[in-house]
Amino acid sequence: MLSTLYMAAFAFKYWFHDVPFYRLSRDQSDRERHGEPSVVSPKFLRFLRRVDKVCFALDTANFALCCLLFLAKCVGVLPWW
Repeated sequence: MLSTLYMAAFAFKYWFHDVPFYRLSRDQSDRERHGEPSVVSPKFLRFLRRVDKVCFALDTANFALCCLLFLAKCVGVLPWW
């Protein structure tokens, strides 16, 4: 039961938090490149963008694992509850 709840909660979090946040940060970095002044150095901003990309890649891998668990539950390899 806990794995089913985890899959549902993480799918909700991934689609309604992680994906929009990643798109927003990607669009924001385009604006920063076109001349908006920043308090933080450009080198640090590049580092933060890399960290965001790594975190999003890990979240995507976790979402893929949740999809595999869901498929295993649908096929009958794992019990639903």
